[in-house]
Amino acid sequence: MRQRLLWNDNAGDSVLVTGGFTAEGRSGGTIDGGTVANGAPYQQTLDTRRGDQGSVADFRLGQDQTLNLRGSFMGSDQSRLWGNVADQEHHGTLFGEASITGQDASHTWTLGTAIQQDIYHSRNFRPLDYSYTVPALFAQDEYSPARWLTLAASARADFHNRYGTFLSPRLSALLRLDDWTVRGSVGEGHYAPTPFTEETADIPSDRIMPLRNGGLETVHAASVDAGRSFGPISLNVSLFASSIYHPQRLEEAAVPDRVEFVNAQGPTRTTGGEVLATY
Repeated sequence: MRQRLLWNDNAGDSVLVTGGFTAEGRSGGTIDGGTVANGAPYQQTLDTRRGDQGSVADFRLGQDQTLNLRGSFMGSDQSRLWGNVADQEHHGTLFGEASITGQDASHTWTLGTAIQQDIYHSRNFRPLDYSYTVPALFAQDEYSPARWLTLAASARADFHNRYGTFLSPRLSALLRLDDWTVRGSVGEGHYAPTPFTEETADIPSDRIMPLRNGGLETVHAASVDAGRSFGPISLNVSLFASSIYHPQRLEEAAVPDRVEFVNAQGPTRTTGGEVLATY
């Protein structure tokens, strides 16, 4: 279920509020009469109750400036069963952001602040619990020295309560060359690890070791793409590359029948390209 409420004064001020609720039940495991390696049947169930609320508001501060406000929260409660292992979990996220966007000559700039909190709580496996609180400051400037060129620079500083302070910069360029449009971008980002990934989605919580000395994952990425239209045909060509430093890797732990996340020694590198044609 989801509802949306929208207010707009047709003069630049608007508020959007939305909320939703999901109830879901899943059951699986061995078929009737089936068994696993230990000779017993295996049942797996997941019941989820999820609610969220979010809002976006824009208010004109003058002819060239706008105040932007965003806020949201999400809560999810899950009851899980893996064979004879049961648990009740709670995931929660709170987010708030305030920014001012303005225009000045050839510049379009944004200054803002944000805060986000991510929490996880397990009833039966408390060592997996975590609570991340991350206030942040960010800024961006788009500069158009000519009709055919737009340059953008942005930076974000995050102040993580567990992993410290880190900076995420990004530079971008947009060129309009006759019928071609070319975009390029380089940047850096960071990710705080959690014990929950696609690899651990079906692993009972009692087999997952708590995070110990794992550090932030840091990614350096670059991409460029070019596109144009040839009559009824649109063509786009993209190239991209990224390197993830200190990537989290799931491996068998020293404790029997347990797994844990560790930082891999070398970076994970990805390069690729894409050609897309539309008729």
